[in-house]
Parts: sequence; structure tokens; C-alpha cells
Amino acid sequence: MKNCGQTFDKALETIHAFQEALQRTLFPNIEAEIGGLDERHRKFVGICAAVRDDFPMAKYAWCGNGKPPKSRWSYFKAYMAKAMWNFNSTVALIGELAARPTLRRICGFDDAGDIPSQSQFSRVFALFDKDETAQKVFGKFIG
Repeated sequence: MKNCGQTFDKALETIHAFQEALQRTLFPNIEAEIGGLDERHRKFVGICAAVRDDFPMAKYAWCGNGKPPKSRWSYFKAYMAKAMWNFNSTVALIGELAARPTLRRICGFDDAGDIPSQSQFSRVFALFDKDETAQKVFGKFIG
């Protein structure tokens, strides 16, 4: 049986290596593209990078019917931003995405005109809640 201390130490080493990679490569690339990031934006980018591989991309892929939807990954980043910045409603989230170009672009909406409507957000957020997407994505961190 593995020593719990060794397992914990290995996990900490992995986290440290991930943080170093963010500092060396991801943040400079993002800042070159969209400008400087404050500490909260850096934390948000780190969270997005940490959970991206656990987001079920295939589940939310376009099935070929109708107009291709906006990226569900972008919606999920907005879903996380709503919680991280404590926006009290989807309307508040939409207003903040329109007013904060850095946050909007991190979420994947390049221009204010790319921000989905309240009904689109509500429909996708309800789907995330029904599918327990957040619980599954963050499950490895909290359970």
C-alpha cells in the first residue's frame, strides 16, 4: 500500500508544475492577446485550464442539425465566472461580460455582439444543472 504522505507530496509536485506552466506559457500568451490580467483573472484562467480536460466536450458537440451552437465550453466558462465573481443573475453576468472585455474574451466571446442572450444562457445553464456538469467537472477536486 502506498504511503499517504508520498501520494500527497506527488500531488503537490504536480500542482506546482501546473502553476509553473501557467506562469511561463499560458499567462504571457493570453496577456499578449487580450492585455494584462489582474490576480482574479489569473485565478480564473488557472481554474479553466485545470478543468478543461474534464469538461464533456463530446456530449455538447453539434450534432449536425440546424445552426451550429456557440461553444458549450464558452458557456461553461461564463457559468464559472458567474459563480466566481458572484454575479447574482444571468442578466448581471451578461452586463458584466459586455462591460469587461478581458472577462468576455477569456470566456470565449470576442466581441460584445457574441455574448449569448439571456434565454440562450438560461437554457444552457439549465442543461448543465440537469446533467450535473459542474459536479462532474469539479468532482476530482472536491470528492
